[in-house]
Formats: sequence, C-alpha cells, structure tokens
Amino acid sequence: MKKMAIVLGALLVLCTFAARPLRALTTTRVTWATVRNRRLEYTETIQADCWYTDEQTVCSIPYRLPGALTVKAVYVSNMDMVTKGEPILAFDATSGEWALAQAEQALLEAQVSYDTFAEEIADEILRLREELYNSDKDMRALRGDELAVAEEKYARKQEKLEALQAGDSNQLLLESLRLEDARQVLSQLVLLQRQDWILVSPEDGFVQDVRASIGTDYSGLDPLLVVCAPSSQMALLAPVGQRWVDLQHTTGVNVRIYRGNLEREAQWDGEERRDDTTYARLLLTDEEAGEMVGVCSVEINAISSSMSCLVPEKALSEDRQSVFVLRERQGYFGREYYVEEQKVVLGDTNGTFVQVTRGLQAGDRVILDSDRPLMDGDEVRLPYADG
Repeated sequence: MKKMAIVLGALLVLCTFAARPLRALTTTRVTWATVRNRRLEYTETIQADCWYTDEQTVCSIPYRLPGALTVKAVYVSNMDMVTKGEPILAFDATSGEWALAQAEQALLEAQVSYDTFAEEIADEILRLREELYNSDKDMRALRGDELAVAEEKYARKQEKLEALQAGDSNQLLLESLRLEDARQVLSQLVLLQRQDWILVSPEDGFVQDVRASIGTDYSGLDPLLVVCAPSSQMALLAPVGQRWVDLQHTTGVNVRIYRGNLEREAQWDGEERRDDTTYARLLLTDEEAGEMVGVCSVEINAISSSMSCLVPEKALSEDRQSVFVLRERQGYFGREYYVEEQKVVLGDTNGTFVQVTRGLQAGDRVILDSDRPLMDGDEVRLPYADG
C-alpha cells in the first residue's frame, strides 16, 4: 500500500509538470493590439457638380525675410502692377552674406541635434527589444500576482516600443520641423544670392501694403509687402451630411480634381453653407477651371475632427460585425487568457484602421491573429507564454 501511494504521488507530480506543456500545445496562440483613441486619417473622394463663381482677388502671404537683411532699393509702390520675375526689392549684399552664413550654421546645428536625438531613439528601441526578450523568458516561471505585475510592465514597454518604432515622438517631430525650417531658410537665401540679392515677384498681379524702405534692417518676422493676383474661383457642390461637416481641412492645401480623363491640382479654400447645402471652394486658374466645369470628383486627404477608438482592419470578423477581445482570469496554474467575442458598430475606415463607434473602449486588447480558428470563450496563450 505504501509503495502504491508513492507511485501515485510520483505520477501526480509528473502529470502536474507535464500539464503546462501539454496545454501549451493544445491552446490557441494569438497576437493582439491595444485599442487607442486617435483621429482617423484617410483619403476622401467626393462626387460633385463644378461651376464658376465670381472672379476673386487672391493675395499671397506677406513676404517675410529668411534672415536679417538691409533693404538697398525698393522698385515698386502700392497698387503697382507686376509680372512674374519682375524685381520688387533689393538687399545689401553684405547683410545677405552674413544672413547666409548664419543660416548655414543654424542648419548644421539643427542637423546635429536631429541626428543625436534619432540615435538616442534607436538606442532606446534596441534596449526595449532586449528587455522584452528577457521578460518573455522570465515570465514563464512566474505565477499569480507576480505574473500580473510582470505582464503590466511588459505591456507598457511594448506600447512604448511600438510608439518609438512608429515615429510617435513629440521631441523627434519638433527636431524634424526645426531641421526642415532651417533648410527652407537656407534655400531662400541661396536663391536670393543667385539673384544678386534681388527679390522678384512670384506671379503676375499688383503690389499691396509696401512696408519696406531703403536703409532699414528687417528681421525674419517683419512683413515687407503683399502681392495680389486675380484668380477664378470654382465651387463644388458637396454632399450634405455630418460626415462632410466633420472633416477637418486646411486652407491652402492642394487637392486633386478628376473629370473624365482630365486630372488637375487645385487649392483648398474652405467651405461655406448656402440654402442648407455645404459647398467646398477650390481655387483654379481660368483655363483649368473651364476644363473642369461639369460633373467631377474631388480627392481630399482628410483627418477626422473627433477622436475615436481605432482598431486594425485585420481584427474584424469576416462579416465585420465583431472582434475577439483578450480577457484574463485566475486558473489552476495561475493567470489564464481567453477570448470574448464582442459585437461592434463601425464608422469610417482608411483601409488599414477602422473607427469603432460602439462596442470597444480605449485600453481593450483585440486579437489580430491566431494559429487556429477562434470561438467565444476559447482559452488562448500569448506569444511569450510558449512552453
């Protein structure tokens, strides 16, 4: 009897140790992503009727100097007509060369700062990858509360890694904008140098609000003058509905217009309401506007004005009515994971991500892939839980 008890005890211990590997072989392996509240970026194509509106005078942004320059000559006065390429201002060459040297130094400093920060991010990504790899191995030996704490730390590191890999860094964005601004300033000064430090009109039109005077030093923040030019305006009858109203557009950005085999680029000029109908205004030249009058379509790069839960398209079921959400519970061997099928209501999509207006909330974990078909309530294992 005593020998029998020993044998049974040994078998029980053996079964206990063998149970976890056996369960790992029979449990579905899944990958998941955390639901986040973000704005959806996408391309919107609007079918519209295009026609002329009244001719409108369009004025450029007031000229601002890319550096501190001294005005040597003023060739125009208020309301003077100018042609494209006609000289309008001249600057002292000495002040120009000094501003050019400062711009070159500023670009060098901006490049060094950007490269240094980019290297720091690359090092941080490598460090996080190594920590996650080590955490995968360490968590296999943990149970209960220790495992839960370790999983939370793992999830936070994984989210940070995903954000860094996606370039989601405010500081890196600021460094990038600073670098691009320095490049533009240097480019403008180099162009002025090639033109013997003479500023020319970029288009046909007339001069308005001349503020420059000979011998005066102007910084990069001082407006010098404004060049205005007549331009035909074309109105597009846009669909009525909250979807259109909800879109955010920036005045001055370019959009594409299609009519038959014709394709033109226009400038977005905002929107307005007339007789309870939303109209989108686009600026075109006379010739191009004439070509596009009639039934056409407009392609706009848009971003939703409201935040919403975004999930990858691959997380949706075949009928696009549900997703599987990762849940957890305390089991015999410690923390266990299972999936719960969740019905969802969808909004707009950009082909990669889709808005979920009902059924999910930020922080939920949706299943992206599994190594076998899933059903509601199925127990699953995570990538780091193998073995």
